[in-house]
Amino acid sequence: GSSADRAYALALDASGAVVVSGGTRSSNFPTTPLAYDTTHNGYWDAFVAKLNASGGALVWSTFLGGTLDARAYVLALDAAGSVVVGGETASFFDFPTTAGAYDTTQNGGFDVFVAQLSPSGSALPGSTFLGGAGDESPTGLALIASGAVVVSGHTNSSGFPTTGGAYDTTFNLSTDAFIAKLAPLTNSRLPR
Repeated sequence: GSSADRAYALALDASGAVVVSGGTRSSNFPTTPLAYDTTHNGYWDAFVAKLNASGGALVWSTFLGGTLDARAYVLALDAAGSVVVGGETASFFDFPTTAGAYDTTQNGGFDVFVAQLSPSGSALPGSTFLGGAGDESPTGLALIASGAVVVSGHTNSSGFPTTGGAYDTTFNLSTDAFIAKLAPLTNSRLPR
């Protein structure tokens, strides 16, 4: 678009098409008519776009965000062609989450979001926050065959959610790494 655009992650689908995610400040960033969200929402908005294998055509492209900043840093494709994307957002009241998600409330500062877009980029079957009262950002994301999502990153939140029996449930000063496993996003609770 006409302002800053940054790509942070990409993946190839089975046909060689390229899926890319990032952040944009461009209100005229190219989206496609049936995309999940065609309206730029905040100063920085996350985007996810799919180009055909030759790079000559935009298959679909969507914004993903709320009124405050959002950027999509990591992504993975599942076997059906859905895109699972992770990023950070400060949008505490209008970033899209879905019913039954692990966490539908932004917790403070920048929270991690993990969201699933349909193969056509037109629907958001699952989306959740993950974080504490401070700031979090993801640095890695992987899918397990069961559909579970593993996300890693860093946090400065002493209240970052942990589970009983985890390797380390104590915040260790300044900034900690985290790794979390979420159930499939269409039913995104933390497994025990």
